[in-house]
Amino acid sequence: PARRQGGGRAASSLEAEEKLAEAQIKAQILQGEVDRLRAAEKAELFSDAGRVALELAALKDENHRLRQEAEAKEKEATEAARQAARQLGEAQAKARASAAKQELELAQERSQGDALKLKLEGLEAQLRLELRQARDAGLASAAPPPSLSAFAADMA
Repeated sequence: PARRQGGGRAASSLEAEEKLAEAQIKAQILQGEVDRLRAAEKAELFSDAGRVALELAALKDENHRLRQEAEAKEKEATEAARQAARQLGEAQAKARASAAKQELELAQERSQGDALKLKLEGLEAQLRLELRQARDAGLASAAPPPSLSAFAADMA
C-alpha cells in the first residue's frame, strides 16, 4: 500500500505537473491573446489618433480659408463703405452748391427787382417833378397819365 501510495503520489505529482504545464500553456496563450488585443488596441488608437490629426489639419485649413474669406469680405465692405461715403459727400456737396446757386439766383432776381423798383421810383419822382414844373408853368393837367400810375402800382 505504501508503494501504491508512493506511486499514487508520483502519478498525482505527474498529473499535477501536467495540469501545471497545461495551465502555463493556457496562460501563455491567454497572455499572447492579451498582447495581441493590446497591440490591436494600440494600432486602433494610433489609427484613431492619425485620423483625428488629419481631421484637425483639415479643420485648421478650413478655418484658415474661412478667415481669409472673412478678411476679404471685410475689406470689400470697408471699401464699399468708403465709396458710399465719398458718393454721399459728393452728393451733399452738389446739393449745397445747387442750393447756393438757387439762393444766388434768387438774390440776383431780388436785386434786379429792387433795382427796377428804385429806377421806377426815380422815374416817378422825376415825372412828378416835371409835372409840378409843368403845372407851375400852367402847361399840364394835375393828374399823371393813367398808364404810368398803373405800371407803378403793379411794380410796388
